[in-house]
Amino acid sequence: MPTLSLPGFSAHDSGSGRHDLIAIHNPDSLLPIPGVLGKAIGFLGRGFELEATGSRGAYNFRTATVEAIVQYPGSNAFVFQYARYEPGIARGFWLGFNAAGILELVTGHDKHSSKWNECKSAQSLVPGRIYHIAGVLDDGGLNKVYVDGVKAGSRPTTEYLPYDDRLRVGYGYGGGAFVAYLRRGALDEL
Repeated sequence: MPTLSLPGFSAHDSGSGRHDLIAIHNPDSLLPIPGVLGKAIGFLGRGFELEATGSRGAYNFRTATVEAIVQYPGSNAFVFQYARYEPGIARGFWLGFNAAGILELVTGHDKHSSKWNECKSAQSLVPGRIYHIAGVLDDGGLNKVYVDGVKAGSRPTTEYLPYDDRLRVGYGYGGGAFVAYLRRGALDEL
């Protein structure tokens, strides 16, 4: 899917939507590294923000599969984030890891997060290891997470309020636990 443009490094969106990734802050925190089909994006542990151009409203779907090849960084981290959590706003969905290394697909729609659905993998991931991860929104009434092609967890779907802002990758927009970087992990083939 998206692209990242940095000096000496460019990847390209292979989809028809052309939602290229751009570095909004601290592009020197990103590093091109060998990937599965060319280059991947490596993260150096400092604050950054990636945003998919042209993505405003584009990821406002009820059913979907989102997936990526990632190197788990050993900390809580967003991989694919299309949600907002601030006073008075809590809506959207995200795919990422919690502090215990559990893969989570989270959907929600409540002001105080009391109606957020956390679909979690049953086992923790190993820091530094590369995984193919996927989150499935509303597959026959279930949200599901997969690790290396094997279903790792499921939970009844919780509907989320549409969120018409932009897709962000590797960064959680908001406060508290919702600010999470990939830190020294890597992302490929989102």
